[in-house]
Amino acid sequence: MLMEVASINGDELLNTSPSALAEYLADRHRIDVPVLNESGITVDQREAPVAVNTFIYQVPEGPGTWFDYYVPFEREAVAFECRASRFSTSAPRGQITGNELRLSYGVPHDKRVDVGPQFANDLARVKQHLNWLHEDAVPHNTGASRCRPASNRTSAREALG
Repeated sequence: MLMEVASINGDELLNTSPSALAEYLADRHRIDVPVLNESGITVDQREAPVAVNTFIYQVPEGPGTWFDYYVPFEREAVAFECRASRFSTSAPRGQITGNELRLSYGVPHDKRVDVGPQFANDLARVKQHLNWLHEDAVPHNTGASRCRPASNRTSAREALG
């Protein structure tokens, strides 16, 4: 943040109040952790090749059904890519499109698998990840909203003219 203040044009910096600059920087560097809308979850299925588990190195694909769970969310999607100070090494894999998280499960046609429990487990792990991110974001956002270093740096640059 200090580098950003240092890179601001001197005239622009002199014509901006320290409190307005501090507010701008706090908003710009705020982390808005996604909030899942569990009541909006939808499921779709499609026919497509899926990997067939074997004990060989090259996993063949066979006919199967994919179950796609779409979990809508609000706020910043980029936060899903962040790693919290606490994290799991077995995070669920999904895709983000707009404000929707998609978790997909492929089942070969010759298997009978209930993907509901797997989705519930993955959703719980996503929620845990977001909770850890939230725990890290609160002190960050609180500190950013104070912006004392930015205000002090602004005052110092104003004094230098």
